[in-house]
Amino acid sequence: MSVQITSPTAGITVVDGTATYGNIAAGASATNGANALILQADQGMACGTPITVNVTMTATNGGPWTGSFTGTVGTPGGAITLYAENFDSTTPPALPAGWATQVITGNAWANSAYNPCSSPNSLRYPYNGSQAANSWAYTPGIAMTGGTTYTVSFNYKTESTTSFPESLEVWVGTAQNNGAMTTMIWSLYDFLQPTTCAAAAPTFVPTTTGTYYIGFRCVSDADMWYLYVDDVNVTYPSAASCTVCTGGGGGEFDMSFRDQYNRSEMCLDSTTGDYLYTVLRGPGAGQSFTGTATILQKVPALFVFSTPCPAGSPHCLTGNWNVTRHSASVILRSFSPQRFSSSLFDADYTDTPPCDGGGGGTETR
Repeated sequence: MSVQITSPTAGITVVDGTATYGNIAAGASATNGANALILQADQGMACGTPITVNVTMTATNGGPWTGSFTGTVGTPGGAITLYAENFDSTTPPALPAGWATQVITGNAWANSAYNPCSSPNSLRYPYNGSQAANSWAYTPGIAMTGGTTYTVSFNYKTESTTSFPESLEVWVGTAQNNGAMTTMIWSLYDFLQPTTCAAAAPTFVPTTTGTYYIGFRCVSDADMWYLYVDDVNVTYPSAASCTVCTGGGGGEFDMSFRDQYNRSEMCLDSTTGDYLYTVLRGPGAGQSFTGTATILQKVPALFVFSTPCPAGSPHCLTGNWNVTRHSASVILRSFSPQRFSSSLFDADYTDTPPCDGGGGGTETR
């Protein structure tokens, strides 16, 4: 199995776009220990800028298969809960305030204290001995913003362990009736999930701002058993955060180096010794290290810097900038919380962009 990524988003560079995973058995998973599939955002991209990544998978016995996913520049923010319901605030069989049911065929969903995912209650569909289910349970209206990605998470399970499978769909619409349920965001048919609850977390992106309703639709065959839904949450991500590469000595770094093998990059203030070292691939990929290095030598042809490395130091580094050869090399050693070494060799520092993206677009050397 091999995977290749590309991105149509302006400002995104694919540093390492291919990874192989060997043979993967059906239903199994595999990892690539080389920290492959690396994207790099231009320093001028604003924090939180949406990006798109296209993925192509190929295998000896099939493919290619293609898909895409979206993300943002920076570290994703934590989830903000917009709506939450665990069905515990009301006495069964009454549903919580604002919920509604609609029965096309079968029986109605109801609040139940029997066998919930989280005590004491859950939403339960009771089987009908002669009719297949086409039964809905609707959340109250939830205000959503167009273009925002919302995650609808919930737990579910079945009563039966070996027979009586259930079928469930989850929809989003603009009113509490089946005619207004326009977008199915999740489905699972003829499944058995006894004893413990399984978790689902489909996403939905409304095209326009407005009030939306989540519809849980049981479509099990006639004369099955009980289907449970519990712990419904609607969340959306908070704003992404980014590490801004600015240093001391006037508020910006004046040296930047990027490894020619795309293993790492570094920003350095030649006056104060402040630095930001980022591991791009290999052990520690994605980690950034900051500190203040001691300037050991600063002559026209050679610039040498290093950090003290006494026992207990979380990390230390040493490096030099050879002005004559237009090159730089740095070694970083991390001791805590993870032990590894990272190397940087910039064979031609003159083509490295400014760390801060400011300073008039130029860099002092």
